[in-house]
Amino acid sequence: MLNLFKAEKDIFIQGPNASLPENVITNEALIKLTGSDTSPTVISFSSGIRKRHWASSDEACSDLAVKAAESLFTLKSTPKEKINQLILSTISGDFISPPTSPLIQHRLGLKDIGAFDVGAACAGFVVGLHVGAALAQAIPGMVLLVASEIRSKFLNPDDFATNVLFGDGAAACTISQDNSNADFQFIASGLYADGEVGDLVSIPAGGSRLPAAQCHDPNQHYITVKDNSSLFVKAVEGMASCAARFMKALDLSSEHIDWIVPHQGNKHLLTAVCSQLNVPESKLINIIANTGNTSGASVGIALDALRTKPELKSGDRILLVAAGGGGIAGCSYLTAL
Repeated sequence: MLNLFKAEKDIFIQGPNASLPENVITNEALIKLTGSDTSPTVISFSSGIRKRHWASSDEACSDLAVKAAESLFTLKSTPKEKINQLILSTISGDFISPPTSPLIQHRLGLKDIGAFDVGAACAGFVVGLHVGAALAQAIPGMVLLVASEIRSKFLNPDDFATNVLFGDGAAACTISQDNSNADFQFIASGLYADGEVGDLVSIPAGGSRLPAAQCHDPNQHYITVKDNSSLFVKAVEGMASCAARFMKALDLSSEHIDWIVPHQGNKHLLTAVCSQLNVPESKLINIIANTGNTSGASVGIALDALRTKPELKSGDRILLVAAGGGGIAGCSYLTAL
């Protein structure tokens, strides 16, 4: 069953604004770094990725999050005192404990506000938007949503097939009943999960199931993909199924979608989802070539790309759709202002 939320009040979004690490890893650089005999053309053909941004050795999740938020505040001239809640979507926080959101709250100088983390893997931005919109409907003030992921530090140097896919990045937006300087209006969102496929992609060690101190296999501290082909099929199914249920619940068809902004997993995932939803690829936002898979931040980063696209018009209708680790999927429906 789909968990549907429809806004009963007018809810607006400022942003999002993306932040990517300065360190750019091209396919050529990655091949040289890993000693692989694969060609850049093969990587580009199989994934659609030409380059990705990786955090430096001294950058953590909170660093990217703060940069994205500060950039948003500057862009929108948002007074920090209007913000009363911070939501961080991430599965790559600075520490296992404490949560990273209060660290960001402190560094941003946001005093006396709530802060919590949401761990929803590749659906992170959409899940955060779902929660943030509900809070913005219930309470005055602004909700600051930041999705920030650093996946590069969890990549197994011996697993080239996984290394080529992931990049790092963050995206920040505010959600509120205030339409000043807003870019989008939030209409509805829906969440869905299928935990049966929850172990297809994981980091096995470090949690309470397998504490780091008890793990003697270093490979289990890295991102592990059980079966790439199964993961692809389940990701397509998760995104398409969630979107189909969501659209049916809102009585929408593909004609009601001017732009689709999916999780940027790989180029074949993007086109497969469009095909299953009967949405023309001309309506697809595809930034995978320059960012790679930035996990929970990818939809926010892609929505920023749409926000600055000259072809975007006031009144355009936008579908966000994402699915990923744990079988979590989510959709949101917005209109451009």
